[in-house]
Amino acid sequence: MAAVGCFQPIWSDKIHEEWKRNLLKNRSDLSASSLAKTIEIMDTSFENANVSGFESLIDGLHLPDKDHRHVLALAIHSNAQFIVTSNLKDFPSDNL
Repeated sequence: MAAVGCFQPIWSDKIHEEWKRNLLKNRSDLSASSLAKTIEIMDTSFENANVSGFESLIDGLHLPDKDHRHVLALAIHSNAQFIVTSNLKDFPSDNL
């Protein structure tokens, strides 16, 4: 859907690191090198999706799991309208 302009995806190197680590932990049929190629393709296909410069916001944010603050910082920095996650408990509306 992003390829046809329905939305502009955003992510960071840290988000890439997290999904790659978790996928490798759960999928023994995949390799780190194949996922590195996937990351390269993602970053090349969506030139403006890999965002940096949000790191200074992290310490001022409060979430139940402090390890997810980088996601919220990235969303704020990028003026994102949505955070797409299966982990809703880690992003309660009172904190957002």
